[in-house]
Amino acid sequence: VESAEPSLATALNPSESKDTKTEGKIEEKEYKKREKKLYHEPLCDNLPLELKEVPGVMNRMIERVAALVKDDLQLIVTKHEDSLQARNDDALMATVSKFTEEKNKLSDSIQALQEQNFKLNEENLKNTRFKAVVATKFWEKNEKHEKHIKKRHLEAWLKAFHEIRRARGRLEWAQHQLARPVQSRVLNAWVRLTKEKQQETTVKFWEAKMKRALSGYIMKYEEELLRTRKELEAERANLREIKKVKTSMEQKLKQAFLRSV
Repeated sequence: VESAEPSLATALNPSESKDTKTEGKIEEKEYKKREKKLYHEPLCDNLPLELKEVPGVMNRMIERVAALVKDDLQLIVTKHEDSLQARNDDALMATVSKFTEEKNKLSDSIQALQEQNFKLNEENLKNTRFKAVVATKFWEKNEKHEKHIKKRHLEAWLKAFHEIRRARGRLEWAQHQLARPVQSRVLNAWVRLTKEKQQETTVKFWEAKMKRALSGYIMKYEEELLRTRKELEAERANLREIKKVKTSMEQKLKQAFLRSV
């Protein structure tokens, strides 16, 4: 009994932490005093010879010592279990508080991303409405310009028609005045050439003017389209980045929740 019981007490002590050892120094000193009193006092040597010879006295002494050692061991085990439970509770509370902080941070970041996404959607809607208004105004202006060009073309055609009529009247007057056929043929050829040249110059002039005007409007419209395409591509890239960040944050939140569960 003297050699076996202290080995059990020393086997339990190394598994405890430094905090448990520092907390239980006083109890360990008291236990050593009691151990010294129990194991090192000559309990049986001081007995009279008559009691030693009585059967069962040694067994009762050994049972008494074993009961005392059992109570001490039970006390040590209980204190060790209480310290382990306290440490487990502290670790659990620390883990729960840490998870709660991470959850709050993730919820704040998700809320900020949602607000940013809402703002971007509002800006995109404003840009879309502005582009629609600009396109409507452009088409209205283009339609007015086409009507103006048609009006000027009609005026030019009427002017050329009146000039042709006046030229035809002068030609008829010249034919009546000229009696010789040669002069009449030369005059007819000159009038025909003048008429064709005048019509050709008028048509070329208006065609060139219309081409210049249309090319200018086409270039402006192409520049506006390129600018709007670049803005739309930038907005789409921003939306893709926001979606990536949102999915990553959701995955982190799910992983943290699964770890906590």
